[in-house]
Amino acid sequence: MIFENFLDHILLSGDVLWQKILLEPFALYKPRKKMLYKYRKPSEHTFINIDLCQLRFSFPTELNDPFDCKIDVSFNGEQSDWKRWLDSQPYDSSKKAVVWEHLKRINFDGKKFSGTREQEETKSILVLALSEINDNVLMWSHYSKYHTGFCLGFNTSIERNSLGIIFDKNDIVFKVPGITPGFLPVRKVIYQVDMPPSFNSLKDDVKELMNFTITKHPDWAYEKERRIALAPAQIKQQMVNYEKDVLKEVIIGYKTKKEDIDRLLRILKSNYPNSGKDIELKRAVPIEGKYLLKIEAI
Repeated sequence: MIFENFLDHILLSGDVLWQKILLEPFALYKPRKKMLYKYRKPSEHTFINIDLCQLRFSFPTELNDPFDCKIDVSFNGEQSDWKRWLDSQPYDSSKKAVVWEHLKRINFDGKKFSGTREQEETKSILVLALSEINDNVLMWSHYSKYHTGFCLGFNTSIERNSLGIIFDKNDIVFKVPGITPGFLPVRKVIYQVDMPPSFNSLKDDVKELMNFTITKHPDWAYEKERRIALAPAQIKQQMVNYEKDVLKEVIIGYKTKKEDIDRLLRILKSNYPNSGKDIELKRAVPIEGKYLLKIEAI
């Protein structure tokens, strides 16, 4: 039945939801610009992505936290609330009529459609995870193959009090007036034990759904994550091109092999502005006497 795919329908309605999120500031005060980082292992896939200036957005089932993006949805309201909700949905009149008849038969009882949507059921969400830090020992181990990979630093910009990254405008399906084409806001992840309150589909502002995409257990707080969350219909494919001048920093792991470093340098020289000279090259180095890393310029 149509309600079982409610989340897909409401998120895939596309531009209206995303414009509402973009046009309202995420904070009362303008954030400071900062570099955001992506840890990468030294794989063929990584080199191709850097070569093509691409970042990959992931479905919830591809994330390493099984609780990530689980969404608690409810349908609590009177007949008038159902009518208002149905009128707002992007269905044609014949489908709405079928839905309305079904609702009348069940006496507008929404309990059947309420509950937690598992990762496998939230295929209408794509996530790009980044970090505010570049020197975390665990992340270098987990995401950069035991310190043998790289950490990429991306420049950010600010639009309407929102921190974000500029991607290739041709890869972004929706457009928002007054926002730089290709700009996608990067939201700060909240770490807490409790899930956000259940989203009442009949009464709550649809923007509240975003809270489920940016809330994680405190065990993940060490990652200091920032992320972009959107619907698949809002980008042309999972691999999205970033503007070449957005990559501003490349940090080499302290165990990265010379042949991988040389290959990376060749890519930067041939494919990035000013032969890659505008990109700061750095290296992660252990601090003597401590279980810590420091990032040094090369």
